[in-house]
Amino acid sequence: MCHSDYSSQEIAAYLAFSSHSRSCSQFRASFGCTPTEYRKRHFRRKWTQPGHDPIPSGPGRPDTQPD
Repeated sequence: MCHSDYSSQEIAAYLAFSSHSRSCSQFRASFGCTPTEYRKRHFRRKWTQPGHDPIPSGPGRPDTQPD
């Protein structure tokens, strides 16, 4: 939910829930809020905080040179 542009309906269908309302009930039981509320609170927040690099440095990063 944090890093996806898919709707909660699309995610529920992909995860083979019998209905969107069933997936929302399960989500609320696990996270204490609806998928929409969760997304409003957390969507890409880590990516937009000043000074936060979402891609850690190290091996495998394109701009990292080996020592």
